[in-house]
Amino acid sequence: EHGSFFALADAEASAHLSLGVWQRGFERYQQMLAHFERLAKSEPERADYQRDLSVSYERMGDLYRALGQGEAARQAYESALTIRERLAKSEPERVDYQIELVVPYSRLGLTSTPPDRALLEKALAILLTLQEQGRLSPADQPKIAALQQLLEGLDQQS
Repeated sequence: EHGSFFALADAEASAHLSLGVWQRGFERYQQMLAHFERLAKSEPERADYQRDLSVSYERMGDLYRALGQGEAARQAYESALTIRERLAKSEPERVDYQIELVVPYSRLGLTSTPPDRALLEKALAILLTLQEQGRLSPADQPKIAALQQLLEGLDQQS
């Protein structure tokens, strides 16, 4: 039931946004965030609730960023990152928790003005470490090149 609620709410909000119904999509993501805040608060030991809450913050950050609300986006990404750092620290052997740190580090780095190179490098370091350990999936390999290109672009701008 929990997982299906997340998938349904996320799909519904995304559908509204893809059709240009921004206000309804925004409201749906806000409802989703409030729902997962309640669940995570009621059972803080449930990693799945914590993870879904972090994804909800991330989705709100993406939406705020698309709407040009950089400060609200940054705050949402920071909230997602705080949860994901806690999850990754609690179970360092879980590759998915390590990979999930890459997104908020990257998005926070890109939301900063100027872009925060240290956060982008941190995201890249996670991927490179997992690759060296042979634990990075083929699906995540392209993220390395993407981050390297972003960093090279920053070097060329300086």
